[in-house]
Amino acid sequence: MVAARRGTLIAVKAFARSALIAVVVIAGASGCNADRYGAYLHVTSPDPIEQVEFVFGGHFPSPDCQGSIAEVPALRATPTFTGSSPADTMFRRQPSPGDVRKVGGTEYTLYVDTPVNDPDFGFPDELGHALIVIGTTEAGELRVGELDDFDVPTDQVDKYEIPLSPVADQQVEQWGAGEQRCVRYTRRLDNGAVASEYIVPTWDRDCDGFVTQLCGNPADDDCDPLAFCDSSTPGAPNCIVPDGCAQTSGTDDRCELATCVNRGGSTSKECDASRGFCIENAKCSIHDCQRPPLECLATRQSPDVTCHVAVRRVDRPDGTAQVACTGVLPGLLHEGATDTTCQVVEQTPLDEHRHADVTFSTPIAPPGGCDLALDPFTAVDALLPEMRLIVEVSSVIDGSGLLVVAIEPDELTTCDNAPAIKCDDTTAALETCME
Repeated sequence: MVAARRGTLIAVKAFARSALIAVVVIAGASGCNADRYGAYLHVTSPDPIEQVEFVFGGHFPSPDCQGSIAEVPALRATPTFTGSSPADTMFRRQPSPGDVRKVGGTEYTLYVDTPVNDPDFGFPDELGHALIVIGTTEAGELRVGELDDFDVPTDQVDKYEIPLSPVADQQVEQWGAGEQRCVRYTRRLDNGAVASEYIVPTWDRDCDGFVTQLCGNPADDDCDPLAFCDSSTPGAPNCIVPDGCAQTSGTDDRCELATCVNRGGSTSKECDASRGFCIENAKCSIHDCQRPPLECLATRQSPDVTCHVAVRRVDRPDGTAQVACTGVLPGLLHEGATDTTCQVVEQTPLDEHRHADVTFSTPIAPPGGCDLALDPFTAVDALLPEMRLIVEVSSVIDGSGLLVVAIEPDELTTCDNAPAIKCDDTTAALETCME
């Protein structure tokens, strides 16, 4: 017996046959049909359900559609839900015949075989990464179950039990049109954390009608691909995104940020006038980046300055992690005139699946320039992954511009007498946009 999260593999029978590509329904049955190999998904409900929907989730394609990506950032906002958890997961909705079935009882069995690959993708698109099962009672109440990391074998039969349970209305959300609807299921995990699992279309991941497609027929029409925009309501959240457009200006290596707008009656985005932020020698082509544009620019630039910050490694429930040493003194970031001021305009981890518990500030450094400091005074066990900062430097005497700063954690065995922040090169030339 092998356990799968939220579902259980209860029986395995091995035999050979010719390959099939099929979905077969065995209503109200609990046994396996011994002339097919694959997986039998046996759903049980505590009370009668009228219909059951199987929502299969697979990995998203890589930017060139020649591979797949196992982990992607999850949605931050849906029509009725705003929030995120480090344990959130998101999968692409896999087309599968017979997703919705009439039941009229308390159990249902679905047989699945290896699906036909989506012709748009150049990689195997097998089932088994994620499955949310939604049952509906005669009174319209929902019963939900899930099954993750299961096998659809080609040389034997596996049977999985998927029990459905009552859920509160706010735990399950479906929006969008037809077979390309988005699904959110928020629940408490075995470790006590509350997290959401999303199964969404490949290119319109927030199901708001604005597409961000990386390959095939590329499109860049969603101001915020991970937050639902109700464009039928003027001024609705996530439809107007400051710094949501990154566009070249002047020469090809000059990048400006502008406000992005998704309007009702249009399926594309509009870029309003630049807000004045501009960076030279920038990689402005960030259509394949799923973060906000300023974060994408920060992580994709070559750093002007590298700063080393003392960390130690600690054990946590989700594994070991690097945390910043407390009491670390500031270090010189940029050497400049006495009127120099600096401001951190963006800071983000390089790895989009990690987060930081620390923030940085740039106090004025005597006799001139800016220091880099941890701000506020770092709490114990504050996570500090490798990061990028964009720092705006202002000086009437020396001129103004930007610095891209790399934060490199330096791991120590102990934080006793940890060294101050050390930056190199403190005389780096500022990134400026010359007319």
